[in-house]
Amino acid sequence: MVGKRIRKRLDGTTAYVEQSAPFPQDGKQGWWSGGFGYGLWIGVLVASGFSVVPVISMTWRNGFELAGGRSAKEELRLCSLLHMEMA
Repeated sequence: MVGKRIRKRLDGTTAYVEQSAPFPQDGKQGWWSGGFGYGLWIGVLVASGFSVVPVISMTWRNGFELAGGRSAKEELRLCSLLHMEMA
């Protein structure tokens, strides 16, 4: 209850966001824009009531077994296609 109104809240909802990690060759602008986007997502999710857990990219890639011999983009594309077929 807030005043006389009942407000709906997200209860226990967790969002996992890939932790921003710039590459040295990206330069200052790339580092800034990557960090800005990462912070923006964190802010929007927290303001929306989510608990945010930053995840290092290799952690989730290993969890989905996407650290094999193929290129990263090809692995992610195949994972997306598989997910779409299951939906």
